[in-house]
Amino acid sequence: MKILAEAENESQNWSNLGLENLFPATADSPSPSVKEFVNGYHVLQEMGFSANNVAEALLMYDNDADKALAHFLGGSP
Repeated sequence: MKILAEAENESQNWSNLGLENLFPATADSPSPSVKEFVNGYHVLQEMGFSANNVAEALLMYDNDADKALAHFLGGSP
């Protein structure tokens, strides 16, 4: 829940959660959309998937909740 609360802040501070590398912000590569992560996280959690598995799948599939769901259901994303 702390991750979701921090994601909804205007200026995220991932270091206080030990997640500064989860959403790195560099000039060379833009950070992943936090909003997409949070939305996908909520949807997949409501479907009953565990928090850790949801976070890992969203990171694995660049915050694509459809691909993460296909992964959980054993299909090809």
